[in-house]
Amino acid sequence: MKTRRIFLSLLAAAGMTLAAVTIAADNAGDNVKPNFSHAISNIPGKSLVAVEVSYPPGGASLPHRHAGSAFIYAYVVAGRVMSQVQGQPVRT
Repeated sequence: MKTRRIFLSLLAAAGMTLAAVTIAADNAGDNVKPNFSHAISNIPGKSLVAVEVSYPPGGASLPHRHAGSAFIYAYVVAGRVMSQVQGQPVRT
C-alpha cells in the first residue's frame, strides 16, 4: 500500500510539473525549465515542484489557475514580477 501511495504521489507531481510547463510554455518567448519534483513524505498526496520561468522584457503569462491547496512562491533573480490574483490589486 505504501509503494502505491508513493507511486501515485510521484505521478501527481509529474503531472503538475507538466501542467506548469505547458501553461507557461503557451507564451511565445518564455523559457520554462523544470528544476525538481519531490513527494512530501509526511503529507500523502502532496509534492513540491519547482520550475524556472524566464520571461523576455515585457513578457507575461496568460491568466491561469492553480489548485486551491497550492502554495505558490516566486523568487525573482533579475527585474521585477507583477502578479495579480483575481479580484485583488496587482502586486509587484
